[in-house]
Amino acid sequence: MTTQSPQDTDAGLANKHPSELHLHAKRLFETGHKDDAVTWFYIGQLRWRYHLLVHPELPPDGEPAAMDALNATLGQAINEWAGGSPEAWHAAIGKALA
Repeated sequence: MTTQSPQDTDAGLANKHPSELHLHAKRLFETGHKDDAVTWFYIGQLRWRYHLLVHPELPPDGEPAAMDALNATLGQAINEWAGGSPEAWHAAIGKALA
């Protein structure tokens, strides 16, 4: 059984749909990699917002609704945890923006 390095995983996610980034963040969060989960959640959120901006023709009950649902569920858990350490939260957002 081979396992991917974090760099391989990061490279593999580069061209994925933003929902995949949110799901990756969820897996990280559930396995205790919470700082990494915060970063990936924000990368996914930024990419999804850009995706929706360039595709205004998408029906509101499709991808926009899916993003809203993930933000309301996964986002709440991640943001509540991240809020416990504003310094780490700030660092995670900085990584996401980079």
